[in-house]
Amino acid sequence: MTETLPTFRVHFHDGTSMDIEAGNSLIAEARARKERPGSFVKKIKLVREVRS
Repeated sequence: MTETLPTFRVHFHDGTSMDIEAGNSLIAEARARKERPGSFVKKIKLVREVRS
């Protein structure tokens, strides 16, 4: 049985957001900061339904 990682939606102060699969919200934030250096994270939410 394989378990999938939860998806987190990371929102930035400029109004953009990105979905990241990670073990927890801190890991999701770290990955988002790597992809968007210099951007400020506003909030992180657990996604219950993935965008299609």
